[in-house]
Amino acid sequence: MSYIATFISALILALSHLIVSRLQFFEGPRAHLWRSMTGGAAVSFVFLSILPGLEKQQDILEVTAIVPFTAHHRVYLLCLAGFLVYYGFRRLATIPRFGMVGRNWSMLAGFSLYSALIGSLVGRQRGDLEFLFLATLGVSLHFMGTGYEFRRFDRIFFDRYMRWFMAASVLLGWYVGTVRLVGHVPIAAWKAFLSGAVIINTMWEEVPDERAGRFWPFAAGAIGFALLVIVADKIR
Repeated sequence: MSYIATFISALILALSHLIVSRLQFFEGPRAHLWRSMTGGAAVSFVFLSILPGLEKQQDILEVTAIVPFTAHHRVYLLCLAGFLVYYGFRRLATIPRFGMVGRNWSMLAGFSLYSALIGSLVGRQRGDLEFLFLATLGVSLHFMGTGYEFRRFDRIFFDRYMRWFMAASVLLGWYVGTVRLVGHVPIAAWKAFLSGAVIINTMWEEVPDERAGRFWPFAAGAIGFALLVIVADKIR
């Protein structure tokens, strides 16, 4: 049952990459309302599902630290590394001399890896269907929000290449996760690194600015997702 559930989750995440070009409400007259709402839900997912999970990874990584004085901070250093790496990807895309072609293919590589990491963690989920549901909802909203931003910069490249690579990467990552080729310690490090990457990518694309965002739809999305997390915790 859990194997089927994780596959359905990975399939939904892959489809969330593919359907961005079909989401007319992201481009209509009320697009800013929908983008703010989905952004709020994705940010809520970071605060209520991603950040609390770092403590569990710390327990695993602390006892395996090669350098003793970093043991207590190891999970947070990995989280910071993920944050900095993907912040670097974002800044790289803004350098004019890098060019549109360089920007496109570097973002494709970086975010295909990002999608594969998420897919692999979905593939390793066992038994916790409530968390799997919340992760699928939160990450699919996140993928749609970031996909819209990528498509806004280069619609043709995104539709022809990027969305397909990222969707395939989710499914490839899911397969790697299900066959469990990697042990618990590397996975804990993986999760910590990915947490930092999710934080910067969510905040970069989905926190509304003064031009494109609206506070109340953003707050409604964040509060609505928070209520889902609370309800899911109560029924576990």
